[in-house]
Amino acid sequence: MLADTPPAHDASALSSKKNVKARKTSRTTAVMHELADVPAKAPVAAAPAPACSTQTAFALNSNYNIKGWNIPTPNFADSITQDRGCYRSILAKYGFGFVLTETGVFQDNLINHFSPSSNLQQYIGQRPTALQLQTGYLLYDLSRYGVPDGQLQVGGIASQTTWIGAVPNQLAVQQLSYYQTLFNKRVELNIGYIPFAYQFVGTFIGGNVYNVLGPAATLPVLLGASSGSDGTPSIIAKFNITNRLYDKAAVIRSDPSTSVANNVGYNALQVAHYSNPSGIIFSQAPSVFGVRFPQERALFVNEIGYKNAAAPGDPFTWLRVTGFYNTTQYENLQFTNKQTTNGGVLAYADRQIFQTEPGNPLTAYRGIYVGAQASWVSPQANFITQDYGARIYTLGLFGRPKDQLSFIWEQEIYSRFITDTLDSSFLATSGNLAARHVTNQYTLSYNINVVPGVFVGLGAAYVDHPTVAFSPNALQFGSAAAPPSPIVGPVSQLNVNHALNFLASLFVNL
Repeated sequence: MLADTPPAHDASALSSKKNVKARKTSRTTAVMHELADVPAKAPVAAAPAPACSTQTAFALNSNYNIKGWNIPTPNFADSITQDRGCYRSILAKYGFGFVLTETGVFQDNLINHFSPSSNLQQYIGQRPTALQLQTGYLLYDLSRYGVPDGQLQVGGIASQTTWIGAVPNQLAVQQLSYYQTLFNKRVELNIGYIPFAYQFVGTFIGGNVYNVLGPAATLPVLLGASSGSDGTPSIIAKFNITNRLYDKAAVIRSDPSTSVANNVGYNALQVAHYSNPSGIIFSQAPSVFGVRFPQERALFVNEIGYKNAAAPGDPFTWLRVTGFYNTTQYENLQFTNKQTTNGGVLAYADRQIFQTEPGNPLTAYRGIYVGAQASWVSPQANFITQDYGARIYTLGLFGRPKDQLSFIWEQEIYSRFITDTLDSSFLATSGNLAARHVTNQYTLSYNINVVPGVFVGLGAAYVDHPTVAFSPNALQFGSAAAPPSPIVGPVSQLNVNHALNFLASLFVNL
């Protein structure tokens, strides 16, 4: 047995070798463990999204932006302030939303022409014409109290202009209303003091509120509807028959009626402003500097439409027909010292004919669109009685997702009761007066998104006959470029055969 036992020094040596091996193994294992904790290529850590960002601003739109419009409202994510400093999120915490916009428009006729004094200006651009509008909305979310999509809406407007025939100089309440949905969003109800322009017809190009150089919105104003610069007492109900087909109806207090017979220097927008400067008088016969106008009565509006947003393989389509019947008394242009009610039908259509990026729901709207319109209103009650138009425009081309290029043709036909009266007048028979029966306007413009919340439009508009009456000593009867302002007065050497207006616009969404 002893022979089988290794010598003492041999056992010591063996133990020493085992310890060295063990230490090497231990060090190797430790290094392997350290290497295992370090990946072959360390990933770059993603920066955390800001607590208040463009994404949070966009998310706030659903409950805290304006509800009830027939076009997309100014988007919080497309604003200058977005959600900086978390101010929109803080407002939303207490149930409030806030929208503030600035709109500016400038037009000037570049063709050599007679330029009258400011009080005898007949159309936008005859003299360098500028206007600006500031609108502010404060919204309160009622859905927190269980009211489906409920919202209280308070809006104000300030407007300034170099020509009051375009828009009044005013500071007024624009909106004071209540909104909610019923029957799982099948019905939308809006009641209160509401501007008409954002509820019916849809005259903005492709529903783009950022582009203000669109078709003229003259006929709804002539029919008694309020413009975007004022609101009137309204009850509006929209019935969503399907996800695309709808019927929208309203009973509205008409704006004042004006005509050649009873109007000396004021159009409907001016009379509405001067007789109700605060914008909150619900019922009162309009009176301007002692001239009284018929009491405003009910305006009934009904619009049947088909509308779908652009989706992959499903282009944008919007078809709508809007009927008007106004029970307010208007001066009858056919029969002297008679009165008549007012009414008309407006048909508009817009269709996306080409999608440049149809594979993504967020980019399916980008592409080329076409549109058309045809409208008829009562020739006994209105200065302009027919309106036709066509347009082609783009959205999101040239690698610029919010820019818009457009070309618009629009034709307006004057009431034969006005033109026949002018043609048979003494001035006409003596060769000093002639009446236009039709005017055409061609507008080319480009609206560019400069930075988030700022849109600048540039363009040109050619008008072949910007006024109805023309003569070296013409009677001034307004223009198709704005709601007519029939001022009777002498004008010397008036050249109104055509106009080429330079156009510039600015829209700022704060």
